[in-house]
Amino acid sequence: MPISRSLCMGILKKEGYGPKRATPVQKLTPADCIRRVAFCREMIERIAKDDDFLPNILFTDENAFQLNGATNSRNDVEWWKENPHREVIRDKRKPPSVMVWQACGILKPIFIEGNITKQTYRTKVVPELAEREVLSRLYFQKDRAPPQNTTPVMEFLNEMFEGKVICKTSPIDWLPNSPDMTPPDL
Repeated sequence: MPISRSLCMGILKKEGYGPKRATPVQKLTPADCIRRVAFCREMIERIAKDDDFLPNILFTDENAFQLNGATNSRNDVEWWKENPHREVIRDKRKPPSVMVWQACGILKPIFIEGNITKQTYRTKVVPELAEREVLSRLYFQKDRAPPQNTTPVMEFLNEMFEGKVICKTSPIDWLPNSPDMTPPDL
């Protein structure tokens, strides 16, 4: 005999079950944890020495929005009596998508077909920042995504931001598997 959705939900609630969602996370190694603490200490020192350091970091992030109708993880709910604090490690393979790049609070989102390249920065990002006359004071933070860490991209960014780049190959090394460390976190 079929029962209604509302009756089923009432029974689950009465028995102490509630909706719980898994949290998508990056896998961290013990070495990553040590590097994260060292990075945080270095940033605290830099901020203490220079009042203009933190306000002038251009935090950036990008995300590929899937075009294949993939399931929205916000709709992926499990019912438990107690929160199991279950985490899901993301699959690194990507379906067809549109890339969206954003700089925290300064620029509107930029939509890109394919990966972010030197040409993307040259034609879409730097002109917007130059128009706002902020290039010379900014530290450009970017994550460790391989397409953005090629030699041509890094040479261009170091030239445009006068060596004030926070990323994989710079004096201030951005951390691996750390999307939670940047404010935009798309």
